[in-house]
Amino acid sequence: MASKSLAPSDTMVIFVENVNSILEHREMSKSELARKCGLDLRGVRGILNGSGGSCTFATADKIAHALGLSVIEILTGGYE
Repeated sequence: MASKSLAPSDTMVIFVENVNSILEHREMSKSELARKCGLDLRGVRGILNGSGGSCTFATADKIAHALGLSVIEILTGGYE
């Protein structure tokens, strides 16, 4: 049986949940993350709160890089 691929929205939900989990574990604020990845705080909050922030792959990559991870590591839980 073929495995079901994730819809883009499913992928985004996983990314957001895992980034929020990492931030909590590291006791890092969204403000600190925004500074580290060079993004606007409102944009980062919008993405991570699910309130309409737009997240391109380039933005996800900046967030991952600021956390010392790759997007794939975040999506697969490879950061644990």
